[in-house]
Amino acid sequence: MRDGTPYFWQALDGFEEIQLTATMDSSASWKGLQIGGACKQRQFFCHCCPLESDNVHHPNDEICNPFCAQRDDDDWLCYHHNMTSEQ
Repeated sequence: MRDGTPYFWQALDGFEEIQLTATMDSSASWKGLQIGGACKQRQFFCHCCPLESDNVHHPNDEICNPFCAQRDDDDWLCYHHNMTSEQ
């Protein structure tokens, strides 16, 4: 850098944060947010929800609405999860 700062982000110290919207694939989201990754490689693999990798394979106790509730199959298992939480 021109002012002797070795990294460009150090030159941004003191600047106000901005909100940014960007279109990207999952890998870019994981890397940019520094959260998420492959399901069995990371405890919190999703950048959108608090689902943990050690319980992702368990079906829900109750069938979700409107997707799984419309099915007539009594043996159907629901794995849908909310994408937002209070966490």
